[in-house]
Amino acid sequence: MPIMQIFITTACTQEVRLSLFSSYTAAVNEALGSPPERVRIVMTPVPVEWVCVGGVVGEHIVLINIYLLPGRTREQKRHLIRALVEATTRHTGLPESALRILIYDMPKTNVAFGALSAEELEEQSAALQSSPMP
Repeated sequence: MPIMQIFITTACTQEVRLSLFSSYTAAVNEALGSPPERVRIVMTPVPVEWVCVGGVVGEHIVLINIYLLPGRTREQKRHLIRALVEATTRHTGLPESALRILIYDMPKTNVAFGALSAEELEEQSAALQSSPMP
């Protein structure tokens, strides 16, 4: 389920964007064990003149919001953060100080896949597994 929402001020070429998508997907896969086909990434370019850091307009930043279902360990999250920092600095040339990462553990009742919440899908899966085979 991992969903990443990325706001980035650098003028990324398509090559850089594709490299970031690939590196971010690999980071989530390696750190959390999420299959690549379950990782969702939305990258939004932000004009640098729309960013204010410490009262200074025009500072370059990368803001990464990551939405996860609960259950990841502190170590998994640390591993993910380190991998995202490494990928971002490598592909954008920005310093670590320009990067902010926010991780949100979302209750299963607050995440839907189509019309069913993650909790409902889990309940359906459990019911199927506990049903006697004909």
